Amino acid sequence: MEHLPDDLTRADDGFSEDLFSSLTEFGSYRIVQFLGRGGMGEVYHAEDVSTNRSVALKLLRHRYSGQRRFLQRFQREAQAVQVLQHEHIVPLFESGEEQGIPYLAMQLIEGKTLAEHITQIKSQPACTTVHDSPETGAAGSESNLEGEAFSYVEIAKSIADIAEAVHAAHVGKIVHRDIKPSNLMLDRCGKLWLTDFGLASVGDEQTAITMTGDLLGTPAYMSPEQAGGSLTEVSRYTDVYSLGATLYEWATLQKPFSGNREQILFNVAQGNLALPSKVRPDIPRPLEAIICKAMSLLPEGRYLTAEDFAKDLRLFAAGRTVSARLPGWTARLYRWSERNPLVALASLLGVAATVIAVLVMQAVYSGSLVAVNSRLEDSNKSLVVANKRLEVREQQLSQQLFVSDMSVAFKAYASHNFPTVQQLLQQHRPDPLEHGAQHFAWGLLRRLTTAPESTLLCQHDGVAAEVAVSTDGQLAVSVGHDGFVYVIDLEDRRVLHKHEVGTALDGIAISPDKKWFLTGNRSLTGFNGVSRRDMQTGETIVALLGHANTIEATAVSPDGEWFATADRYRDVQVHNSEGRFVHRETTESRNESLIFLKDKRSLALLNREDHRNEIRVWDFVDKRYQQVKLQFTPNTFGSSLPLNSAGDLRLAASGEHQVAVVDWPSGRTVARQPKVGARVRCIDISADGTLAFAGTDDGLVYVWETEQVDSQGNFAEPLLFQASLGQVTGIRAIANPDSNTQFLTTSEDGRVQLWDVARSFPMRPSGEGMPYVSTAVAGMHVSSPGASKIFLRLENGTIASYEGGSDSIQKIIELPLDGYGNIVVSEDEKTLVVASGTDLCVVNVPAGEVVHRLPLVDKDKYCRGLLFFSERLFALFNDHFLVYDTKDYTQEDEVWLPENDANQILTFPDAESFLIMCRAKIYRWDGKKLSLFEQAATGAEEYVKIAFDSAGKQMATTLSNRTVRIRSLDGSKPAVLMRGHQRTVNACLFLDDGATLVTTSSDLTIRFWDVATGRELGVLDCPRSSPDFLHYFAASNMLMSMFDDAPFKIWPANKIEAESADYLSIGSPKGNAEEQVVAAR
Repeated sequence: MEHLPDDLTRADDGFSEDLFSSLTEFGSYRIVQFLGRGGMGEVYHAEDVSTNRSVALKLLRHRYSGQRRFLQRFQREAQAVQVLQHEHIVPLFESGEEQGIPYLAMQLIEGKTLAEHITQIKSQPACTTVHDSPETGAAGSESNLEGEAFSYVEIAKSIADIAEAVHAAHVGKIVHRDIKPSNLMLDRCGKLWLTDFGLASVGDEQTAITMTGDLLGTPAYMSPEQAGGSLTEVSRYTDVYSLGATLYEWATLQKPFSGNREQILFNVAQGNLALPSKVRPDIPRPLEAIICKAMSLLPEGRYLTAEDFAKDLRLFAAGRTVSARLPGWTARLYRWSERNPLVALASLLGVAATVIAVLVMQAVYSGSLVAVNSRLEDSNKSLVVANKRLEVREQQLSQQLFVSDMSVAFKAYASHNFPTVQQLLQQHRPDPLEHGAQHFAWGLLRRLTTAPESTLLCQHDGVAAEVAVSTDGQLAVSVGHDGFVYVIDLEDRRVLHKHEVGTALDGIAISPDKKWFLTGNRSLTGFNGVSRRDMQTGETIVALLGHANTIEATAVSPDGEWFATADRYRDVQVHNSEGRFVHRETTESRNESLIFLKDKRSLALLNREDHRNEIRVWDFVDKRYQQVKLQFTPNTFGSSLPLNSAGDLRLAASGEHQVAVVDWPSGRTVARQPKVGARVRCIDISADGTLAFAGTDDGLVYVWETEQVDSQGNFAEPLLFQASLGQVTGIRAIANPDSNTQFLTTSEDGRVQLWDVARSFPMRPSGEGMPYVSTAVAGMHVSSPGASKIFLRLENGTIASYEGGSDSIQKIIELPLDGYGNIVVSEDEKTLVVASGTDLCVVNVPAGEVVHRLPLVDKDKYCRGLLFFSERLFALFNDHFLVYDTKDYTQEDEVWLPENDANQILTFPDAESFLIMCRAKIYRWDGKKLSLFEQAATGAEEYVKIAFDSAGKQMATTLSNRTVRIRSLDGSKPAVLMRGHQRTVNACLFLDDGATLVTTSSDLTIRFWDVATGRELGVLDCPRSSPDFLHYFAASNMLMSMFDDAPFKIWPANKIEAESADYLSIGSPKGNAEEQVVAAR
């Protein structure tokens, strides 16, 4: 519960201005009792009707709900603690807004505040103190803090707990700024909790005054820098001071400062603090030293961290020597001058007279002083230079750390360790306003490792084992090892019923009419019973003796007349709805999947034969089965709904590291994944058979599009994200007529979550007559770096355009492909030219037709490059180039080259010349003559590609020896050489205003490089093919990698927004159940 200081923000006496006093319900909470009121909030004891959990519900008072500053303070409280997890910080279960009123739902702490506890001790007629000290040890320290006696050792231990909690907040860049006894809760077990982060600063945020100009905080516990109104000096030292003031009051039973507001603020700012021993003579001197150090006037005199504060307190509690020392002679002299002002004044006058005499002597020797001052001035200049060098060095070290951590983050991504990636990225969040900041690689990893939005439906106490979904997609039922069954409304996303079965459960199924569910026990001893239960009441309708082993799976036939149960490593039993035995099948498998297919006659199960599992579809009427043939041993499977009137459907099956989708009953393999990076635990397929979902032992979820396959029949790249930090135990598709992208997961941490991946799939653009799988690229053209449109020449002869971020490709024309696939487009994008082997084809883009054909005399020479330049078209061949007038495309000139191995032509950044790259030399053409621009350093080097940054200041050349060289065109910076590729570098591209270089190679990788240091930022693997081209769409912040033997790939990156937390924890859902975030009561 929030407690605001009476002398700063006083609660109103009446309730008339607020609307909450008569509350009985608020959103999904039932109000039990009003607990208290602060300056801006009211706190209630409430009960979550969906989970029956008691919470402390904090509401922003109605009069403040429309005021921005109070809304910010309320939101800051949730934001400040959502990144913290500590056993002495009160957890926050949920935050949000209901009927325009912001609220926080927190753990209900049954107890009292430390302020109330201290008041209670002071009111007792005799307060017994347990004397303990470093000399006597902690022998007498076992007293309960709730008892009549209190122990200095126990006080020290409790404050040490809070100091460690404060340190955890500081590590998360959060400063509490309002630590005081009324913001510490003491529960009935004597455990102390830190609450109320309403005034906390998050990151670099500073808020020092209220809307009326008042200081935030409670004067008696403010640090001197707070009391002085400093905005920039409020830091972690502030919390150390306030916690020291709290310790002072608990140990002495008296506030460290008293008086009216102005007197307190003056005394705090001046450091006029009475020693604790003056208030309570029996206080141990080591504890007094700790208090005095924590409450030092200057921040640098306090503990460096709250953790150091805690360590000293624990040393005291253990009877060992502490690091703190009582104030020295200077502090005592200052306090003596306060007590003896006349004597102090006389002494001061004497010192002043001495100073004047010294000044007179100094004037006599002024000439010498001038020389000294001159030398001091020179020294100051040297110090300024040294400081600048230190700043540069600090920036360099910071950049080196960024590069190192990014390299580790890319490696963690490659091994699917997404939580580590997120932690490393959060340490180096780029400044969106910083010019040249390396946003893209950071944003790409953030995008690749951020889970889709999800809803937490319910929370089991222990493992959530399985979830079943009704065939209409409206109802879900989950079971767990806590013995509870949750019935969930999927449309409203809330728990309807919670039934206690009493033993651990693994299997669950729902009847077609949604009136009952089927489950079975998971007990290691005795028989495991099977029960058919009422959906609303949980009452048993039919109970069976069950199986000898734990029940792994259950199923109900589509007509609801039969149900089946399967135990581990033995039998599958089939009964009718009244419990009469129908059939038993001994499978000897683990029986983790069990599904009735198109009717009650067809039951799909796992059978083990010759030490190998197989999927069999049994017909219990005809007493025969059909085997589903797979190229691996399946462990689990899922089924779509019937896809036609004949009842045909699709099955998704998984082995330990394999996945396949097959049509049934035809047995045709639709798609497969021969190797999955983690052990697959569960699998399912969407109702329409177009999506396959798999959960793994390491918490990952894979989602494949079954129609997106390569020429080998393998799935295209899946959507992959971290759904849980533990094992994903179950996964179920939701049959939603409006969307096939929703599914549920259960996990080892007890969560049942709903996911929707509609907006998370990899982009796979296509066009009319151009399916995505046919988008292998032979050549491309862009008008400028970062352009939003790219023109493509596909390997199948199609010429098309693509707008970054679009789902479609626009076909222009089809023309025969030559050996190089070059394409060039005019500046107005109305004309394009391609080489077709025998001639150059000039195409009118809007009309999509060839308007000129320029015959090539030498049919044996391929066109190596095309360029529109200065109202001319230039066509490059290995030993010459042709010049055409773009008005009528007549040939104007033919220029022969000194070399016969030209390979690239591109415009120079000055737009007044262009370069021609040969194997060992680069030439520059200014419109009149050809001159040598650059030559390879050694005979072992050959040029492969050239690229310029967007500002035209840097040039990158990729070389045949697998290196990349970057040099500044004005020669102001030394060249940087980058090494790391194992094979030839195919393409390179500048990103982030030239701060980052991205390269592709025949070693099947895309690499990001830090241009400033020449170090590798990270590597992305392209396991199926090597990229030949790259383009960056600046407007949509996407990288496009293109292949000549595979579809192109889009790599979107998250944009970095100013003043945005951009935190999305792994598997962190938005929902109405328990969440692993923290807040104050």
